[in-house]
Amino acid sequence: MKKVKSISKLKKELWKLFSLFVRNRDGYKCVTCGRIGSGGGMHAGHFITGATCGAQLYFDEKNVHAQCYHCNINLSGNWVMYEKFMLQKYGESVVNELKLRRTLEMGQKVDSVWYEEKIAHYSQLSTP
Repeated sequence: MKKVKSISKLKKELWKLFSLFVRNRDGYKCVTCGRIGSGGGMHAGHFITGATCGAQLYFDEKNVHAQCYHCNINLSGNWVMYEKFMLQKYGESVVNELKLRRTLEMGQKVDSVWYEEKIAHYSQLSTP
C-alpha cells in the first residue's frame, strides 16, 4: 500500500523541483541585479512574496525567477528592481493580474492531487 504524503511534504518536494526548474530556466542569473550564481547562492525568488500568496501563485512560473541570495534575502526581494524586470518581461497587464491574484487566491487550498500532478510535471522537465 502506497503511503500518503502530507501536504507539507508534497509542497517541499515540489519546491525542490520547481526552484531548480526556475534557476535553470533563468540561467542562474539574478533577474534583479544580473549577478550569475550557482547552487545555493542562487534562489528562486517570488515577485508576489511567497508568505502572502496561495499555492497556485507560489508555484506560478511568471511569479518566480532566479534571484541571488543578496537580492532575495538581504534586500527582501529587491522589490523595486523586481517590478521593473516584471514590467519589461511581461508588461503591466500580467503584473497587475499577479497582484490581483494575490488577493483573490489568498487562503485557497489545493489538494494532494494538485501537488502530485505538479511534481510529475516538473520531474519530467528535470529529467534529461
